[in-house]
Amino acid sequence: MIPPRPAALALALCLALTSCRTLVPDPLASARAALAEGRRADAAAAVESALHEDPRNADLRREAAEILAAAGERDRAVDQLEAAVQWAPDDPSLWIALGELERDRGHLADAYGAFRRAAQLDPDDLRAVSGWALAAEALGLREEADRAYARWAELEGEKEPSRR
Repeated sequence: MIPPRPAALALALCLALTSCRTLVPDPLASARAALAEGRRADAAAAVESALHEDPRNADLRREAAEILAAAGERDRAVDQLEAAVQWAPDDPSLWIALGELERDRGHLADAYGAFRRAAQLDPDDLRAVSGWALAAEALGLREEADRAYARWAELEGEKEPSRR
């Protein structure tokens, strides 16, 4: 057997550590490209491929949800965000994204729950608090809406809350 040359070993190690990922296409990049070209089914399939590789990655699920929602797959997008909050329940941005998607689908009770949770996790997040206020008001939860509007006013530096 011929002993390997140090330069060949170094090159092999370098390639193994850096270039292998560039040889395998990024499924989310493929999904974004397919979506940009109007190929919604291909975008959704690429998202599924990405999730198959790393199903417990909450950030990946959030991005997959954005792609699916843009592709018109709102129910599947909600499924992805619901899974994401299972893996990262203390991430207010996931709850906000879920609340916005539920609101856009007309599921106000679900939107309210998501926005309320986001506001509990980060009471200084304007999107969480405003979503909570608007959803509580739409559901007729007057006292809670008043509290949320008051917090919203505080965040915006106003003295009196105003209905939006």
